[in-house]
Amino acid sequence: LELEPMSAIIQTLAGFNMQFADPERGTQHMWNGYEMQPDNPLAGFYLGCGLGELQGRFEEAIAPLEHSASLGWLTSIGLAASYHARLGHLERAAHFEAQIDEISKTRYVTPLIRALIEAGHQRVDETLDALDACQVTGDWIGFLRMFKMTFGFILDHPRTVALIRLAGGQLGM
Repeated sequence: LELEPMSAIIQTLAGFNMQFADPERGTQHMWNGYEMQPDNPLAGFYLGCGLGELQGRFEEAIAPLEHSASLGWLTSIGLAASYHARLGHLERAAHFEAQIDEISKTRYVTPLIRALIEAGHQRVDETLDALDACQVTGDWIGFLRMFKMTFGFILDHPRTVALIRLAGGQLGM
């Protein structure tokens, strides 16, 4: 922040990490970064994710996520669908799910995005099936850590524990 105070992404990422110690100050930095460069999809994603995952402020997280989604950021599209489903906005959730389905016809969409969406609907088996499909895609355990509010309902599930063990990891939350 001191080295590059006018960098939107530095403001946003520093704010995201700062939320762990000082949520109010961290959120202010994320808003600053987003307002400096709203068309940076990462700024909208991290603001929305920070508000939702770290603070449980899902309603407030929707606008920056939707804006980031409109810029094509896949994880923002999935997270917007997830938060809308979580909040009971099923038509809006379906809108973003349809976007992911359409995109997946021409581009690779990681099963992690589907896991986010299914978790928003609180569908245990479908969420776990999507996570199981992630066994070959890399650090999905880190994904569980980052989205701990979204995946909280399955973290103690025996299948989740078995998947983590199979991947040779630990959740360590």
